[in-house]
Amino acid sequence: MRDDIGPYFGRGWAALADHDLVGEAVSIGLMGGLQLAAEKSTRTRYAKPDQVGALVRNHALANGLVLRATGDRMLASPPLVISHAEVDEMARITRLALDLAWKELKS
Repeated sequence: MRDDIGPYFGRGWAALADHDLVGEAVSIGLMGGLQLAAEKSTRTRYAKPDQVGALVRNHALANGLVLRATGDRMLASPPLVISHAEVDEMARITRLALDLAWKELKS
């Protein structure tokens, strides 16, 4: 299991790094973190990091996924019994939440 779902989660989570709102995507085992950045290339923080984290968290929650917001960092720690399909769904909802937040921030 350690050699299967952990690396699979890591690849799915790392793929979120290409999002315009994400400055960095990191994971270890089944724990992942996203740093949200106002300027992707320099990882410049938002003036109100708690607000941007809460915005992404709220969009994720509205779509059925619990993510923790700690300032401008999004944290995920799915159950140890998560399946590949559930990892895929988690990544899909996280990307959706990022898209919705990005649209809201840019309007």
